[in-house]
Amino acid sequence: MKYLIRPNIATAIKKQAGAALVVALLIVFIVASLAVTVSSDFLVMFRRVENQIHGQQGYAYLVGAEGLGRSAVLLDPSWSYDHLSEGILQQPTAFANEIAQFTGTLSDIQGRININTLQSASKGTAGDYTVPQERFIRLLQTLNLATPLDVFTAEEIANAVFDWLDVDNNERDPGGAEAYYYSEATPPGRAGNRAMQSVSELRWVKGITPELYQALLPHITLWGNGKININTATEEVLRSLNKPKDLRPISQMDVAILVEAQQPEEGGYDDISVFTQPPLADLKIDSSELAVNSEMFLLSTKVLMLDREYHLYSVIFRSNDSATVIARSQQPL
Repeated sequence: MKYLIRPNIATAIKKQAGAALVVALLIVFIVASLAVTVSSDFLVMFRRVENQIHGQQGYAYLVGAEGLGRSAVLLDPSWSYDHLSEGILQQPTAFANEIAQFTGTLSDIQGRININTLQSASKGTAGDYTVPQERFIRLLQTLNLATPLDVFTAEEIANAVFDWLDVDNNERDPGGAEAYYYSEATPPGRAGNRAMQSVSELRWVKGITPELYQALLPHITLWGNGKININTATEEVLRSLNKPKDLRPISQMDVAILVEAQQPEEGGYDDISVFTQPPLADLKIDSSELAVNSEMFLLSTKVLMLDREYHLYSVIFRSNDSATVIARSQQPL
């Protein structure tokens, strides 16, 4: 009897040893898998925290650079006159420490057309435009596009922009667009019927293609009192100045005297009497809402830190012996 039991016991012991080995291997596999998972999760979490810390540090540098921008604006020797010869505009300024490199550039926002000044209470009567609206129609025709806009197409696109800004639901003629057009668009939407909060809203407006939007960006803004500084305006904006009711831009030759005066060595103008003197006097340019000084400036700051770039765009308002940051964004303003 004993002879019969012993082999069974031995077999059972072997089976138990095999099962224990399988369980042990399974445990080792589970532990190894958990270790790999925990290690991977920890590495992801560590990288995420590291990126957050670096991002916060980079942002702190960017906001700190605003102080230098405000100081530069306040140190301007003459607030009644702003021109590239002063040295604070369009001159990249670089700083560095052991961790990061900074570059900041100040530009004059009031050398651009303020889109929100295109609002009006007009009922959409054909040809019934304000001075800023006429300038916008002319600006569209000066843009460097593959196919430049003619006056009729520019008027159609401009009317769609005016409809986006006005508070009524009356479509302007020609080319206007209100609720019906946007409800049938792809994707469907609705007209803003209010001031724009970002120039990127233009991408929703009828007729504003990506090419046209990119061409417009250097010449438009949402900031400022609506006055255009002729000492810092782009050539396209200068060409948008013309006599009332004439929707065609003036030629490059006509604004050559203004463009030449913008060179730092020329010094620009300290008043707008240039429009009442030859050769510009003959053009009968509407000089309303034109100026030679500015109160709004854009500070574009870039920080390079640990092979990463961080950007900040800050709008600085100068008034009453103070310079205040009134808007900032990590996307172009």
